[in-house]
Amino acid sequence: MNRSRDIKYLTQNKKETAISLAVGIYSLFVGLDVKKNPKLPYNPKGKKVNWERYENYFDEVTESKP
Repeated sequence: MNRSRDIKYLTQNKKETAISLAVGIYSLFVGLDVKKNPKLPYNPKGKKVNWERYENYFDEVTESKP
């Protein structure tokens, strides 16, 4: 975070920030059906991550190369 207004918002709205982070993390694991809100310019989609796709990813990117 490099904008003071963003930092101010996050520190003054800790409960909302924590809930938003928890919902985002939850949606990665199980997906999420988001209520449509006509006031929003777009409605987010909450598809779960296919973790099998990344089974060896972290081993490959952290492996030492000679």
